[in-house]
Amino acid sequence: MARHLQFRSPPPLLICANLQRDEADCDQPGRCDEALSACRALLARWREQRFPVLHLKRIAQDAWFDVSRSDFLDGFRPTPGELSFEHALPSAYSSARFAEYMRSIRPETSVFVGLSLDQTILSSAIDGFHRGHCHQVVGDAVDTVRHPAAARATLLTVLGAFSPT
Repeated sequence: MARHLQFRSPPPLLICANLQRDEADCDQPGRCDEALSACRALLARWREQRFPVLHLKRIAQDAWFDVSRSDFLDGFRPTPGELSFEHALPSAYSSARFAEYMRSIRPETSVFVGLSLDQTILSSAIDGFHRGHCHQVVGDAVDTVRHPAAARATLLTVLGAFSPT
């Protein structure tokens, strides 16, 4: 008699957004430490459970963009079996590979964590909403260094209209 494993639903997809050196550097040392700590814990849990993990890497080509500083932060580098997508515009969907991947797998649950809340996470959640994808955002595991800390709450409120936080 053959046994078949059945899952009630596919495991949630963790999307790690722009966990790069240039995103974490700012004139306020320690500004992103709490969010990075939460990201580290979630990533470890996903890897422990062998749930799918995607990494997004911003590769803007503007004059001010320093490619040497776009490397992943220590501890957030993709491991074998984890996918990595590079995107030039704020939305992760600007990567044709990412857009096609999300279209083909249509995850029931995907979870955003990382830096660049004001750009990549915000624009990707809205872009995904318009494509029929529902991305959840973990409020404790996201931040931005380009705006004051108070702006974080406003951005999360705006995101609430497009995805549960």
